[in-house]
Amino acid sequence: MTPEDLRQQLAVMGVSCRIARDEVVVEICRECANPRWNLELNPIRGLYHCWSCGVGGRLDTLLRDWLNDPTLYIPVMSGGARKPHVVPKPTEFASEAIVDVPSAAHFLAKRGIDTRTSAHYGLVVCTEHDHLLFSRIVLPVRDFWTGELIGHVGRTYTNGYPKYLHTLPSRHVASGYRVRKLTTPCILVEGILDGIAVHRAGFQTAVLLGTAAPWAKDWAARLNPDTPIVILLDGAALEEATRLHWMLQTVRTTPVHLITLPVGHDPATFIPIVLTRLIEQRCVL
Repeated sequence: MTPEDLRQQLAVMGVSCRIARDEVVVEICRECANPRWNLELNPIRGLYHCWSCGVGGRLDTLLRDWLNDPTLYIPVMSGGARKPHVVPKPTEFASEAIVDVPSAAHFLAKRGIDTRTSAHYGLVVCTEHDHLLFSRIVLPVRDFWTGELIGHVGRTYTNGYPKYLHTLPSRHVASGYRVRKLTTPCILVEGILDGIAVHRAGFQTAVLLGTAAPWAKDWAARLNPDTPIVILLDGAALEEATRLHWMLQTVRTTPVHLITLPVGHDPATFIPIVLTRLIEQRCVL
């Protein structure tokens, strides 16, 4: 059975799905009902897996009930079933709200983030002396597909070194903020503060946590084809942005947009209404 064969059979049954490389990605998981295209069916390997609830196993056992075909058999390639996707729970730590740390509140205010916005996005100051992120503004990092908390990034606001530290189990995971409407553009940015600025402007955002991300190509292939992608890195990262633009365009059937900013500027430089107009005008969305 090819991915296209499987897609057609599921479509006949009224299942919303699409093809991404060798897999058929289903919009709603039958196990956890997550509606974010997390259920992947691989007829080539004979396996299925949901990135949200972690359920997985032999594909034919799932499809026998789904397609009402008790005799269906799909061989499993050697190597066994894929291990469930388990994200370690981030370690808790003592913290204070941004509103209670005036110097941190002032630092964020200069970047357009007031105390109400800080609270909404979960920004705090770590006050646990033995913690890696002590005395830093702590930014929660959430999985792009599920919204699950996967770790934290600590940003100095007192000219400390290094500028960033993190507690992520791996940087090989897409993080960011989504919205319900699939046709809302998704903006690729470097940092979490950039991501917050873009999300406040009404867009989806995927955060690179730098200028390179090994997950970006697979992420772009998995993203709904109706979702426009816009690359919006810092003004000094033109070479990296161009390279990323070329790479993502190889796996997308629709254009990937690239917006270049002046050197010294980043998305967090702009207030939401200006950022919205910039993206809409430059990309003719």
